[in-house]
Amino acid sequence: MSGGRAASCQFGRNPKKVATQAAFNARLVSPVSLSGKYRIYVRSNNLIFILTEGTANSILNSIHGFWGPFGAVIPLFLWLFTQRQTHEFNRRLEGADPEDLIRDNEKNFRLHLSEIRDATVEPASLLWLSSKQAGRLNLSIRQDEKMKLDFESPNELRAALQLLTPLLPSILRVNVEWNEKNHRFQKKKTAVVA
Repeated sequence: MSGGRAASCQFGRNPKKVATQAAFNARLVSPVSLSGKYRIYVRSNNLIFILTEGTANSILNSIHGFWGPFGAVIPLFLWLFTQRQTHEFNRRLEGADPEDLIRDNEKNFRLHLSEIRDATVEPASLLWLSSKQAGRLNLSIRQDEKMKLDFESPNELRAALQLLTPLLPSILRVNVEWNEKNHRFQKKKTAVVA
């Protein structure tokens, strides 16, 4: 575990403790057909993606304005309806084997590390600084397919870096560094050669 400690110091201070099942959270934004928020487990040579929040709730939350006064109560009803299900599912995530969870949803999938040809961690775009994005992981897989994963907090990005850095040592490029003053990840400064 000494490598994990070094990684946490390198990418900012006080990261949340990485789950005992070696996992991190990210929002998959591309490909769109698989978009949603995932808990991503690291198991031997695989990343196992378990959908925790799909796009259906996001769509319903965005169209409630078109339904007039009645539409204003839709988010409240959605929240009340999903709270219990979300709580039960999150409790199940903590104790369940990802191998069992992968069959629960057609959007759950496994990605073998050998399929990843290139991986880059980038800071949040300037357009996204006011929203929930701490950074992005871009993956090139198989034959020029792309996957884009957004991290909604610095702690989620730190957890991913702790787990992925030793697994992808030759192909993972980390283009971020922690800015203590602004409390966020920023683009890594290039070293000046004297």
